[in-house]
Amino acid sequence: MSQITRPESVLGKALGYAINQERYLRLFLEHGELPMHNNLSELMLRQTVVGRKNWLFARSEGGAHAAATLEPLIGSCTLQGIDSWFYLRDVLDRIQDDPANRLGELTPRNWAATRQGHTGELG
Repeated sequence: MSQITRPESVLGKALGYAINQERYLRLFLEHGELPMHNNLSELMLRQTVVGRKNWLFARSEGGAHAAATLEPLIGSCTLQGIDSWFYLRDVLDRIQDDPANRLGELTPRNWAATRQGHTGELG
C-alpha cells in the first residue's frame, strides 16, 4: 500500500480490501461476460423473503403450499426471461396430455429452449 495513505484510514481500508480481492477482480477483467454486480442474486433472495412473509398469511395450509410451490417456478421463469403467465398457461394446457416421462421438457429452461423465436402468443 502507498505511503501516502494510512492503512487505518477509510481509503486505506478500501485499498487494502481491493488488494486482498485482486484474484477475483482479475477474474472479472479476464471474463467480460461476468456481471460487475450481483443485483440478480439479491433480487432473487429478496423475492424469497417477501414470499415467506406472504405465506404466513395464507388462508390455508394448501394455499401456503401452492404459493411455496409456485414461487421457485416463477423465479425460474424470470431467470430464463420467460413471461411466467404465458408459461403457466401453456404448461397447464399441455401437462394433461403429455406423458409423465416427458415432464422434464416442461421445466422453464427446457420449455424456453424449444420456443426460441416464439412471439409469446398461445396456439
